[in-house]
Amino acid sequence: MSPAAASPLPTSAPADARALALADLPQPPPDVRRWRILLLVSAINSLTQRVLTHLADLGFDAVSTELALSDDDMYGAVIAHSPHLVLCPFLVKKVPDGIFRNVTTLIVHPGPPGDAGPAALDWAILGDRGIEADAAEALKQLQAPVDRSLPLAERQRTFWGITVLQADETLDGGPVWAFDQFALPDVATLTKSSLYQNQVSSAVLRAVTAALTRLGESFAVRCNAADRATWTGVRADPRFARECVSFGRPFVGGPLHDRPQIKPGQRRSRLAEYTAADVARIVNCADSQPGATVPTAKSFLFVYDAHVHQRVADLPPDVRLTYDGAQPGDAVATRAGAVLFKTAACAHAHCAHGCGVAVWLTHGRVPKPANSGPLNPKVPLQEAMVAAGEGASVDVVPEWPLVEFAEREGTWQQTFVRSVTEGDAVIQLVYWDFYNGAFSTAGCQLLLRVLQWAADTARGNVKLLALMGGAYFSNGVALNIIEAAVHPGHETWANINAIDDVVEFLAGDTSTERSGFLSGRDALAERGIVTAACVRGNAAAGGVALAAACDIVLAANSVVLNPAYRAMGLHGSELHLYSYVARCGRDVATHLVRDMLPLSASNACDLGLVDAVVGGRDVGRDEAEALLVDRLRLIARGGSDAVSSDWFASAPWIRPCSSRPGTLSETRPQLLVDALCDNKRTRYAAPDHVPLVHYRHEELSQMLLDSFHPVRSARYHARRIKFVRKVKAGKTPNRFVRHRVHAAPDDEDDAAFDDAPGWVRGDEWTWVGDVAPASLATSAHLRIDFADPVDRLPLPRAPRRPFHLSQMTDDSQHSAASGTTDASSSLHTDSGVDDDASIVEAPSACAAIGQPLSPPPSAALLLGSPKMLMSNHRESLGTAVTGALAQPVPKLRPALHMPRSTSAELAAPAPAAPAQRPVAVSLPVSALHVKPMSTSLPAPPPIVLTADLSKSRAQPRTKRPSREVFGTATATGAPPPPHLEHVLVPAPANTPAGKAHKLGRFATLSKLLRPRREGSAGASPSPTLTSEHARLEHLAPTQQKLALSLASSPARSPSPAPSPVPRARALDTQPAALALGTLHVDADTYDRPVVANEGDTESPCFFNTADVAAFPAVPERPAAVRV
Repeated sequence: MSPAAASPLPTSAPADARALALADLPQPPPDVRRWRILLLVSAINSLTQRVLTHLADLGFDAVSTELALSDDDMYGAVIAHSPHLVLCPFLVKKVPDGIFRNVTTLIVHPGPPGDAGPAALDWAILGDRGIEADAAEALKQLQAPVDRSLPLAERQRTFWGITVLQADETLDGGPVWAFDQFALPDVATLTKSSLYQNQVSSAVLRAVTAALTRLGESFAVRCNAADRATWTGVRADPRFARECVSFGRPFVGGPLHDRPQIKPGQRRSRLAEYTAADVARIVNCADSQPGATVPTAKSFLFVYDAHVHQRVADLPPDVRLTYDGAQPGDAVATRAGAVLFKTAACAHAHCAHGCGVAVWLTHGRVPKPANSGPLNPKVPLQEAMVAAGEGASVDVVPEWPLVEFAEREGTWQQTFVRSVTEGDAVIQLVYWDFYNGAFSTAGCQLLLRVLQWAADTARGNVKLLALMGGAYFSNGVALNIIEAAVHPGHETWANINAIDDVVEFLAGDTSTERSGFLSGRDALAERGIVTAACVRGNAAAGGVALAAACDIVLAANSVVLNPAYRAMGLHGSELHLYSYVARCGRDVATHLVRDMLPLSASNACDLGLVDAVVGGRDVGRDEAEALLVDRLRLIARGGSDAVSSDWFASAPWIRPCSSRPGTLSETRPQLLVDALCDNKRTRYAAPDHVPLVHYRHEELSQMLLDSFHPVRSARYHARRIKFVRKVKAGKTPNRFVRHRVHAAPDDEDDAAFDDAPGWVRGDEWTWVGDVAPASLATSAHLRIDFADPVDRLPLPRAPRRPFHLSQMTDDSQHSAASGTTDASSSLHTDSGVDDDASIVEAPSACAAIGQPLSPPPSAALLLGSPKMLMSNHRESLGTAVTGALAQPVPKLRPALHMPRSTSAELAAPAPAAPAQRPVAVSLPVSALHVKPMSTSLPAPPPIVLTADLSKSRAQPRTKRPSREVFGTATATGAPPPPHLEHVLVPAPANTPAGKAHKLGRFATLSKLLRPRREGSAGASPSPTLTSEHARLEHLAPTQQKLALSLASSPARSPSPAPSPVPRARALDTQPAALALGTLHVDADTYDRPVVANEGDTESPCFFNTADVAAFPAVPERPAAVRV
């Protein structure tokens, strides 16, 4: 890429430059929104999900995603989806030449034009100003202490940017289609993940939107859309690299260079030599992966999450005593697993520049001993030091617990409370800083104490208890800590109960049936307190349910929500069976937990999961916080008449129910908060109200199965191991793919996914020494049945302008139906969708993203037989095939290079096919699906791809169940995709042809049509089941094995589990086909599942041979552990 004009020294943005927000930019025209877009990514991370949801909200209904696991996978996805555009928001490998030469391919680079290299953000956060051109010398300077008395512009860059460029032969060097820049805060207070999820992601949305609009304009002025050069030969205007999207100026952050990767050994933070701010700067630049390294007495550790402690005077007496006697680099205190280290003193007398006197490091990871070994989990640093043989250095230091939770400046608080007053009302803002948003058992217990402290009468007239979160809102249970536990099943059980305590406290049920820790306490509603969730950061799984359980859910328009647990093999808890169904209706709730797809805040608001969104889609966290606090102030001072206003929305359980007399609180003047509490108390006092603890027990029964049942726990443990230890993915989850019609469904799509062979309902509680709750006798209907057919989801709303408090109209802000209509008394049938004209029902002939279109009856696939296709009839591929074969195919001819544009011979009409009777065949290709041709845009010319498809295999022809979250794709409204005429397949390198020509022999697409063999000659046959077990043939092999073992056990009739309260009827049991015998579960033994290729990770958290020799050996966990 040609470097953009850059100022020789970092400066600030021009004062006359008005920054444009995403909503101010021209939006892609309708023709562009009908394009097929393929996302090629290295991981479906937060940025990928944000781009995906943004495109869906803009109306792009033909977007598919493919993990770039290999060149074959990328080629296959391009052949299958026939995209107009390939977009790579997060890709760490080079796009194959055969793709970007035939399909316009845009790459998102996390640096401004002129920057290049694989570690752009790392260099920026480390403090590289670009003044030193030599990377080695620049890194040497950056590893030295920084004088923080200098102005910020003399210590680091003040601006950074991102670029959307077109892929070509040079890595990070193609033509620029858009770039944007943003202010860079003090890097000592900024982590890489925080910068990535906020400033970088928002800039990416602006730049991608601008690039799509510019590409559409460039295509529109091309005179011959039938020429392949129209689609691959567009040229970017050079000014795109000189004018940023936000305010049309060149990059102002300083000189730019091509910087190399920073190796883990070059990220060592020497606590004895660096100030606390320098330690934080080095640790923050390596946040998430791979982590900074801190030397220890024997070796080193990866460390994460640094926080500067500013003043010695703020240390408690016992810690102060230890601090005074310690040397720089020594541990002086611990707190809930985090360790406080004394650091080198700065050169400033009475320092007021933020250098700090000590640094908190919260998490650590023991390095991999070798490249082939599994990655170790991230755990609290104190635990990691013990595992590395350094426990003696922290055993003697005092614990510094938090006893006061009011906000304090200058030190790290894992949780704290900020009080805001509005009139005589107090609004309690509860913040937390759990690493990566993971709620560990100890973290949940701490948060519950903080919430109880914040809501106590000693804090004043508390009217609103607001959850503010941190960099993440919440990602649910702490999987890394669970994985590191001696028995992950027991830690999972403890963790889910701890987070459930938090949720049940917030839900505030007034029933007499509640969990024991709430006994003798008034519910929040009985004390006149309304709960609110202010979601400023991304949330997933239990974190979404935590927010949904609050009375009011407000969200920044920039966040992404992942409500499902299912991909981890967990049922989940946190009262989601209550909150999701009550807020959204049972059909939508089923989609939320079954579809496992991310939601934008706006889409979640349309579905009822969120009550209101604030700001634009690129709103920053600080700006969103100000808007959310303003909204809370408005609620605190509002009157009861606001319940029926356009600007107010809330959960249905605090809204008035007109079906019951005496529940319309607006009949007498009172504050809005008091009216909402009255409504909640009235609903929960109704005879038909189901105590919330019943939902909790039903969810926990399933979590016990996930934690200890032989089949379900093995699945959960294996998935957790892969997630925590970063095992390389084997394929793209089908829920993100819409270009594979005949792909086998994901395991989660099968109704048998939830089976628990041999389980007798209620027995699961005995596995952990508890008595089955009496509510299980009547609570089975509360569960969501994933096998039930459900209606399609509505289309997402069109993008709207950000909300401002001065504009109190329905058009200024999304409001769910739960805020504008009365919910039914049962709270189980509210659809969560209002009558807004922008919400339309999905046509029955359409399918959403993640569900490819099935061939309509009129679009039969007529091909010659596979045998003929692979013989001498290659030129007879006929007339009608699916998207990638929509025109006649010319006879293949030898070629040893890839043309950049279609030749005249390829554009000429194809020879007539020999007369023969066409045969309709199915295409078991993981890549093809039918899309009827449209006349709205001219058909792009054929694609000629050079690809190594020798490893491609067809997938079983199994239709996936319907899955719709992002809306629907109209079958007749999409433009025709580029289509494929033939594929050039290189021969294996060890063949004579391969050695001679690299490209070797050629093959038609028919090579992809070979059916997969069901088995090999040497495969051993499946064990034969006796007649007694014949009904188990439909079970998975693991389940068959378990059922057969159960059959050999002495059978007994199911009996109800003991209960302190007599039950109306016996507990439900599983079908007889699964209950062949007694299921014996030894919950005290953890049989660790064997995970194939567990060491196959791309993480750089390992070192060379010399490092390994110096590192103490850590004993491996045995396959079976008894506790």
